[in-house]
Amino acid sequence: GLSAIVLLCLNPYTITDYGFILSFAAVLGIILFFRPLQVRIKSSSLGEYKGNKAADWIIDSVCLSLSGSIGLGYFLARFFNRLSWAGIVGNIIAVPLGAVSFIGGIIVWAVNFVFPHIAEIIAKYPVRYALFAMNKTAEFFALPFFNMYVPTPTYSFFPVYVMFCYGIYYCLSRKTLTINAE
Repeated sequence: GLSAIVLLCLNPYTITDYGFILSFAAVLGIILFFRPLQVRIKSSSLGEYKGNKAADWIIDSVCLSLSGSIGLGYFLARFFNRLSWAGIVGNIIAVPLGAVSFIGGIIVWAVNFVFPHIAEIIAKYPVRYALFAMNKTAEFFALPFFNMYVPTPTYSFFPVYVMFCYGIYYCLSRKTLTINAE
C-alpha cells in the first residue's frame, strides 16, 4: 500500500498504467486468496501429504498462482482479451526462477564491491541461466494454445467481478459443517 501511495504521489497518472494495475491486482489477489486457498486445500483430503516438503511446496505454488490469477482475471480480459489457464502451471516454474534471479542479482551487487570478477561469473552463469529459463517458460506458456480469448468486458462488469471474487473468498473462508453419525 505504501508503494502505491508513493507512486501515485509522484505521478497520479500512474493509476492508468497497465503495469501498475496488473501488479497491484495480482498482489491484492495473493493477499486475499492465498491463505484461504492454502488452508482449504491442505485441510482437505490431502491430509496424507502432511509433512511432505515437496507436496507442501507444490500446494503453496499452486495456491500462490491461483490467488494471483483470481486478482488478475478482469484486468487480463480487459487489457489483453485473454485469460491463460496455463499461467497457473507456468508460474510454478517461473516464480522460483524469478526468485533465484532476484536473489542472484542482490548477491552480484554485494559481491561486486569486493570481488568484481566473482560477481561477473555469478552474473554470467547462474543468474543468466535462471533468467533465460524463466523467459523461455513464459514464452512457452504464452503460446496461443494456452490462452482463452474473451471479449473485452465493460467497465460496468467490474462490480460483478468484485462480487464474484467475494463469492470465492466467502466459499474458501467458510467453515464446513460436519455431521457426526452415531
